Amino acid sequence: MVRKTREQVWRELDDLGEDEVRARLAGNPDDPADTKLVREWLERKERVASELSVTAAGVQSGPSRGNLRLVGGVALVALSAAALGYVMARRRGR
Repeated sequence: MVRKTREQVWRELDDLGEDEVRARLAGNPDDPADTKLVREWLERKERVASELSVTAAGVQSGPSRGNLRLVGGVALVALSAAALGYVMARRRGR
């Protein structure tokens, strides 16, 4: 008997969908090893969903101070590059 890897099992669970997986787990928990993988997969799904909701709440609350610094830094670099390009173009034109 060939055992499936965690990735293979999780891929199959992704294809089934969370609702179907929960229904099957409640109906007949077969192999303890498979049940462990299914529970790990469900915990991962819940953790990812939780992290996504925290991230979404942060994005919706407005720009953070760190994001504003990053945008300002990028704008400064872009402006400097444009100014340098202008100066270099003027020098070549002489």
